[in-house]
Amino acid sequence: MNTTEACRDFTPYLMAAPDEVDDLAAARLAEHIGTCTACRAESAQYSRLRDSLSLAGAREAEPPADLVPAVLARATRERRHVIPMLPVPQVELARVIQDNREVIAQVAGVAIVAAGAAWALWRGVRAYRTAPARG
Repeated sequence: MNTTEACRDFTPYLMAAPDEVDDLAAARLAEHIGTCTACRAESAQYSRLRDSLSLAGAREAEPPADLVPAVLARATRERRHVIPMLPVPQVELARVIQDNREVIAQVAGVAIVAAGAAWALWRGVRAYRTAPARG
């Protein structure tokens, strides 16, 4: 086995922490790293990266003190530029829904039945297209 084939075999193990690799693989990896400078350098990079990440993970991150007020201020500014979703006041919308709840329920029922029929039709067409040809 030449060096590039060996390197390809050990590449997935280079980024693993020592406790993530079984003893046999760790021994073979240590032997390979002892003879291959490229894999030794790459393994060292991963080791430094693991150390840096563990240090970063150990620290408590404190958000800036003015984060919440800044977000609220920007949201207030941005809200003025957004087109309102409903041109009808909420009270009026609630009244219209209340007055027409039976019609809304009927329309919802028809929509559910139509969706079920479309699904059944789709399943039938799909089954017909994928069925083996008889002949």
